[in-house]
Amino acid sequence: GDPGAAIEALNQMAELDDQRQSEVAHVEYLLQRAQAAETESDEEALLDEAESLQKKSGNRLKGGEARLFDLKLLQAEAYQDMQEWEEAIKIYISILDVDGMVGSRVQYRKIFMGMSRCFFETSAYGKSIAAASTAIEMNPHFPGVYKYKALSQRALGELDEAVKTTT
Repeated sequence: GDPGAAIEALNQMAELDDQRQSEVAHVEYLLQRAQAAETESDEEALLDEAESLQKKSGNRLKGGEARLFDLKLLQAEAYQDMQEWEEAIKIYISILDVDGMVGSRVQYRKIFMGMSRCFFETSAYGKSIAAASTAIEMNPHFPGVYKYKALSQRALGELDEAVKTTT
């Protein structure tokens, strides 16, 4: 990621939210019209249209959650690339705090690897080791997954542990 990717991610997130708000408002409008309908067939047609839009919107939102996960991950990585460690940490943590937001193992490994680096860069070595350990559990064969754990162990003076981590 680069800083431009963060801007693009934010723009896409805003667009997604605008679209969702518009669809919710339209469903509410259709439900109000259905309530005020003069005939049963008009009411049924409006309710069917509202239900159809809600289903379509719901499917898009499910896909939207996956996109939102990707966008927030890109945003955190862009802050990390700009060496804004605290901002990156906040976003990584916000991804983990959202109920219902589900990512892949690869995405979660990226979060924990990113957090490990950010915690290392802010001298929060214990947190860096914990985040790296989680990433290692997810994929012990991924290149670079041990780096910030070992560097944090070395920074804490745990040289023997750092050597074990890298071998």
